Amino acid sequence: MSQKMRTCSSNASLILAWGFAAFLAASAATTATHGGVFYVGDKADWVGKPAVSYDRWAARHHFKVADTLVFKYKKGADSVLVVDKHRYETCDEKDPIDELRDGDSAYMLGRTGPFYFITGDAGRCKQGQKLMVIVTAETAEPPAPGSQAPSPSSFAPPYTSIAATPEYYITDSFKPCISRPVTN
Repeated sequence: MSQKMRTCSSNASLILAWGFAAFLAASAATTATHGGVFYVGDKADWVGKPAVSYDRWAARHHFKVADTLVFKYKKGADSVLVVDKHRYETCDEKDPIDELRDGDSAYMLGRTGPFYFITGDAGRCKQGQKLMVIVTAETAEPPAPGSQAPSPSSFAPPYTSIAATPEYYITDSFKPCISRPVTN
């Protein structure tokens, strides 16, 4: 009786492919549900005279519902105000929709449409410490220019998630397929 190495059958390969596809689908669903985390200004933080305007920073990113913006600043030295378009354009800090004053603040984008953020200091706002982002749905086109959106959601902390690595989906049933000798 001669011994041959057993090769993996197409069924085992198919099962491995389905496992990996399930992993990718779970990862995508987690991202879609929980959203991403964006640090406003990247390494520049939330400052009075940004090297790159915050609107230019925002234009390099694609924001979706459930994404979270993190504003890094020292508590007591600055703040972030969520305002309407008029207050954004005029740097008017009176009557904001929401206020973030605790330092290193996070704000979850809870709907589609524009969001407007300014510093609580009108002088620094006029120097460029303000941000507008447009939030789009997963598959929808951006809102039409001039469309009125509802007011933004209130503060919500960023989400975290843990996804299994592809090795998790390789079970013991695959190991004999790779190394077990077969007799005729």
